[in-house]
Amino acid sequence: MKTFKLSVLLMMSVFVAAGCGEEAPGQSPVSPREPRGAALEGASPWFINSSMEMARQLHTATVLGSGEVLVAGGNNDDQYALQEAELYNPYADSWYPTGSLGLARWGHTAVELGSGEVLVAGGYSPQGWTATAESYDPRTGTWSWTGSMNEPRLFHTMTRLESGHVLVTGGFSGSGILASAELYDPSTGTWSKTGAMNVPRAEHMATLLYTGEVLVTGGWNAQGSVLNSAELYDPRTGRWTRLGSMLAPRMGHSATMLYSGKVLVAGGVEGYADGSAELYDPYNKRWSALPPMNVPRVGHLATQLYSGEILVTGGVGDLDYESRAELYDPVSNAWLPAGSVSRAHTFHTATRLHTGEVLVTGGQDYDGVHAGVERYRR
Repeated sequence: MKTFKLSVLLMMSVFVAAGCGEEAPGQSPVSPREPRGAALEGASPWFINSSMEMARQLHTATVLGSGEVLVAGGNNDDQYALQEAELYNPYADSWYPTGSLGLARWGHTAVELGSGEVLVAGGYSPQGWTATAESYDPRTGTWSWTGSMNEPRLFHTMTRLESGHVLVTGGFSGSGILASAELYDPSTGTWSKTGAMNVPRAEHMATLLYTGEVLVTGGWNAQGSVLNSAELYDPRTGRWTRLGSMLAPRMGHSATMLYSGKVLVAGGVEGYADGSAELYDPYNKRWSALPPMNVPRVGHLATQLYSGEILVTGGVGDLDYESRAELYDPVSNAWLPAGSVSRAHTFHTATRLHTGEVLVTGGQDYDGVHAGVERYRR
């Protein structure tokens, strides 16, 4: 097992000074052409795409209704918070500048609203931990301030509920780990408190279930202990229910709902690279062990393909920064090799495009923070 603790890197970077920049607004049309990209050698399912205009990590990437991808914020090799945002056209394999964030930030969260706008909240800015939020309008390519959260948050979760409201949970406030949760109402642009979690946690995962409930798993607490606890949020009552504990404590893990409604949780045991995996069954509220991943890893990302398979990319594994990818096949209950990217990615993004491909952007590898972009095609 690799003795590399991901949260150490994350929390060390919190205390480094941050800066910001500015980019002119702009937008490009999307044309319905075959996605472009240069294939890696051999029969690899990975294709090298045009690099972003800026190297970045701890940023967000959100697919817009047009099929373009909005990348916003993050930080660079000097740990400066970035204000710039850019758009990716997957059909032309091109990046274009768009309006800059109102506040440079990294470690924030982003979600597309029902209106097609993108909500960004929290993170770490040049002024420190922030509670501010802003929304991006893809029609104008500009950002607008919206109501601030009740508390600053870093390494929190953000989930769009079936009602259209957005649930934010936990995170690090600068003074401690939070148990609090709040809801954003897009119709009023305001935040309201909802029931607090039973356990304060940061670097946890939140997964929307078919029932409309939200499953929260793992993370770490104010004492620095990695958690095996899980709980369920019911938006109808605004209350949390304790669930049976996971089979292992996890942070820097992934938690992805399968088409069956069950949730695949993988990696990140005790904050170190580990390959174990387990399955949450919402119908009987039980956990069961799964075969381990082929590659132990923490800080990876898991993306569901249209086929129902789960693509796992990046993170830190038994070979430090991990370039090998793998697929979980729910039908055979097996992990399959999925090729290797040309550059390792940690603190990256992995976004399913409208084409069904997965776009991986930026992050960090042996040479530092980079702007590399690759695409997975099944």
